Amino acid sequence: MRINFHGHPLTLLGQRAVYLPRSRTLVLSDVHLGKAATFQTHGIPVPKGDDLHDLSRMSQLIESTQAEHLIIAGDLLHSPSGISPELIDSLDSWIQKCPAGLTLVCGNHDRRAFRRYQMESVSTLEINGLQIFHDPEDAAEGPAICGHLHPVIQMKEGPRRSLRAPCFWLRQQTLILPSFGTFTGGHPIRPTPEQRVFAANNQRVVEIPKECWK
Repeated sequence: MRINFHGHPLTLLGQRAVYLPRSRTLVLSDVHLGKAATFQTHGIPVPKGDDLHDLSRMSQLIESTQAEHLIIAGDLLHSPSGISPELIDSLDSWIQKCPAGLTLVCGNHDRRAFRRYQMESVSTLEINGLQIFHDPEDAAEGPAICGHLHPVIQMKEGPRRSLRAPCFWLRQQTLILPSFGTFTGGHPIRPTPEQRVFAANNQRVVEIPKECWK
């Protein structure tokens, strides 16, 4: 879905990322590689994570959009306890093969799980007047793309039932991305009437009317 974000044309992708056509840049957030392994090291019996699948999803998005630059707006990794030698090898191999330039805008989890990546790492970034932050609380004046909140919209399905979907949350001058990682989960949001919400459902993005919000 194409939208105009304060003069910046953007394409919201059903794969939970946004494409900036003017700069041929792909932006996504909150991959949280190693999250399942972190749970497992603490004795929580969860299924094996989808780290390789998520790395493959990023590659597929780069290929399908022909992006020249990939920006990860924070939380590429989840925690030190989830960083196995296998994950390090897989990530390093993926970085070496990636055809796009890579930039990590460090998030709160990246700072805890820090290791030296073979990619540019910054605290904030600006592209053609569009700011990229991890935490929306850090966004200064002006249009910004952020992550961190893992937004999910709850929608009415009936008197006693509701549906949930990861979503793009447009709050005045801030566009908050849904979490990209398969194992990240989400947090229900409470948008106000002047805000806009776009549900991301696999290959599609649809705007959810206010009357459907729960």
